[in-house]
Amino acid sequence: MLKFGIRDLTLFFWGCLISVCSFLFIFLIEYAQETYIFNCNITFWAIVRAIGYCLSVALLEEFLFRFLFLKKWIMNKAKPFDRRVVYLGVGSSLLFGFLHLNLDEFPAMQINMALSGASLFFAAYVFRSLGIAVGMHFSWNIIQGVIFPFEGSGSNLDRLFVFRDASMRVFPEASQLYFVPFFVELILISGLWWKTRT
Repeated sequence: MLKFGIRDLTLFFWGCLISVCSFLFIFLIEYAQETYIFNCNITFWAIVRAIGYCLSVALLEEFLFRFLFLKKWIMNKAKPFDRRVVYLGVGSSLLFGFLHLNLDEFPAMQINMALSGASLFFAAYVFRSLGIAVGMHFSWNIIQGVIFPFEGSGSNLDRLFVFRDASMRVFPEASQLYFVPFFVELILISGLWWKTRT
């Protein structure tokens, strides 16, 4: 049975922080020069609905793409690493990439989403917990789909900020620089893992 305790909740918040840091790299390089306007029409309940939506998507996708693949390692934290973890990680990441199929941004978005899936898989494996992966996934969806007006994460949700040029469509998940936040995430996950185990 999957349990979610204090450690998992702490890792959830660490995952949120890791995603904020990684998103900042793409945002500062590619999108900081854009003009944004605060959406005065957004309501409190629209924000609550958006948070619930992003959290439920993160929980569902992390269960499907991380827990089902890593169940033996999450349930038995003493289970040693073996090469099946690599095969499971690659398979899970490729499936995650194709789940987010977008023919307008193919293949860049699918490659980047597979990298994102690999980062989430790595986090779930090294901590043997879904908490950090759910936090990373949730945070990315909130930042991209609710706080900023980027397409791809909850496109039916109200945005906190909107572009001054309403016709502009931006996909950070299809950015050519997506490998930068991927490596930032791997470094931050590894650093946190190293710090918490010593």
